[in-house]
Amino acid sequence: MLNEEQINQNYARYTTGLAKYFKNSNTLLSELGEKLLIAPASSVKSLHCAYPGGLIEHILEVVKCASKINKALDNPVSEESLMRVALISEIGKAELYLINTDKWQIDNQGKVYIFNEKLASMKVGERSAYYALKCGLELSDTEYQAIINYEKEEDASVKWHTNPIGKVLRYAIDIAIINEKNRA
Repeated sequence: MLNEEQINQNYARYTTGLAKYFKNSNTLLSELGEKLLIAPASSVKSLHCAYPGGLIEHILEVVKCASKINKALDNPVSEESLMRVALISEIGKAELYLINTDKWQIDNQGKVYIFNEKLASMKVGERSAYYALKCGLELSDTEYQAIINYEKEEDASVKWHTNPIGKVLRYAIDIAIINEKNRA
């Protein structure tokens, strides 16, 4: 869990990074800002960052992991593109979860959030790219592909043909989740 000060500090770090890499970041922040500020990264306590402010905390961890992975590569990808992708790849979760009011589910399953059934069905990466484009954030073809494909590894064509930025993003998210679970 994060206290209000930690949530606000993380959000300030996130918005600073967003402004560094995107000209129109204010449009995104006016559209999703409050939702991003309090959104969890997952719905169940046993997963990662399932608490208010968890999404931004998770995104910042992904950014850190992506940078470290990239620096370890013999042939690193564009740091700027990687940071852009890491900062917005999971913003699709901003409206994905609602607070669960079912005490039994919370107590017995750890399900503190439920899915927002009012949203059109999209994977998180697809929704993230949708929000980014809707808010005027410009993405290259490579950045767009990395965002929409990072969670589609069951698709063989995606698994074998995703660009290197998408592969680094996928590994960074996996490592971030491991780090977050170890801290819990």
